[in-house]
Amino acid sequence: MIALGKFKDALKDFQQAAKLQPSSKEAQEKLDQCKKILKRQAFEEAIEFKEELVSETIHPEDMGSK
Repeated sequence: MIALGKFKDALKDFQQAAKLQPSSKEAQEKLDQCKKILKRQAFEEAIEFKEELVSETIHPEDMGSK
């Protein structure tokens, strides 16, 4: 799943694998790797800046005439 970029699905799978095989270093390493990737993605989404021109946010038809 990681190779396909399906990190949330992979996280569930690795959590299950780590639970079923708690002594497996590989399962724990993959789980940790997946968590790290998901945290990085969440951080990148949080700091993403969407540039928008001011002129695109002004709509004269929405302005009421007084």
